[in-house]
Amino acid sequence: WVHLFEPHSPYERSDCVNGGPDCTGIVDHRAILAKEPGYSYTEAEETALRRQYRAEVEYTDTQIGVLMDGLRNAGVLDGALVVVSGDHGESLGEHGIKFNHHGLYDDVLRVPMIVWTPKPDWTPGAVAASQVTVLDIANTFLEWAHLPLLSKTTSQPLLREVRGDAPRNGPVMLLGRLEVSRTAGQLYGARDPKGVKYILNGTTDEVYDLGVDPGELVNIAADQPNAVAAGRSTTDLIRRQLGQAPEAQTSEMLKALGYQE
Repeated sequence: WVHLFEPHSPYERSDCVNGGPDCTGIVDHRAILAKEPGYSYTEAEETALRRQYRAEVEYTDTQIGVLMDGLRNAGVLDGALVVVSGDHGESLGEHGIKFNHHGLYDDVLRVPMIVWTPKPDWTPGAVAASQVTVLDIANTFLEWAHLPLLSKTTSQPLLREVRGDAPRNGPVMLLGRLEVSRTAGQLYGARDPKGVKYILNGTTDEVYDLGVDPGELVNIAADQPNAVAAGRSTTDLIRRQLGQAPEAQTSEMLKALGYQE
């Protein structure tokens, strides 16, 4: 298990932490975040931060390559299964969310997820046709290791989904933050396998048809009462489930991952 924090807000180029000849125009994103919420970005700052985010992506990609080369040279990749995944995306201005990752739009929800093994029993480059989630990683490893799968979870082995053996037919439940601070409130939602997404934003219903509106620009909730009803039902289930997880337990989990001190 390797946890790479980048690419992540604040966007800081690793080669410019102590300055350097090619580090002109670097924006101090950490200082800006201390002034959030409500900070007004200049056009130059937005341009610089998009460059810095891209630089973090490129740096992380390089480091994963270094890690894989080291594991290969050590001979530990023979017969191994490797999953590379993000846990969230970033909004670089979409939907008015600048350089952070709250909200439940696809800019934040869609993440890279790659499954690799030296001798796959599937066609290299194959893509799962059904909707998958990062929760699927757990049972993916367990099935690969011929161990009992976790029960009472929506986790499905990705390899089955790549082969088309077990497509996910139900919606994926969504949970996110309304603002940067966790104390500002939660967002709830559901993403249907057919590409219809519902978001409960406070008391406002949002429905998007991702097949024709991948940018989630047109809220069609007023014309989709059935989608709203289904979404409300799913979000009620999320709330009931969250009611079983004490706040102290959630905080301990966040501390274990390094997100809280």
